[in-house]
Amino acid sequence: MSPSPNILRYGPVSNENGGDTATVDAAGALSLSGQTKVGWSGLKWEQDMTAFPPGETFQLGCDNLPANTEILVRFNGQSDNAHQFLYPVRGDYAAGGVIPKDATSVLMAVRRAGTASDFTAQDVRPMVNLGETLPPWRKPDVTDGGGATL
Repeated sequence: MSPSPNILRYGPVSNENGGDTATVDAAGALSLSGQTKVGWSGLKWEQDMTAFPPGETFQLGCDNLPANTEILVRFNGQSDNAHQFLYPVRGDYAAGGVIPKDATSVLMAVRRAGTASDFTAQDVRPMVNLGETLPPWRKPDVTDGGGATL
């Protein structure tokens, strides 16, 4: 089988952030659960920087993302709009662009969009693809990578 065009890496996370949990089903989709009283909180997964070549164009998307939730990709731990990308698009942030030339680290996160809300969702399918478009979602090659609190 050829490598997945979905270059993300993620996996199960247990009882982080006061109870936030992620599991991965056989198809590679995330199931999320948990509640917290902290807005902008969620779960994150460090990514393999070799899959994100600096200077390359990429697109970020997610199927079945619940309301008040967003997916982000952040380079070098910086949250300016040249280093952080959001889906769905919000403010000055885009859902894709060019991987920064100074990129040395990258993470993907699922977080509450400013609200302290329920984090329950099934069949969440995040994706990052190199190039100008997103093909139909496909399970990433790595779905057993550990995550942590954002």
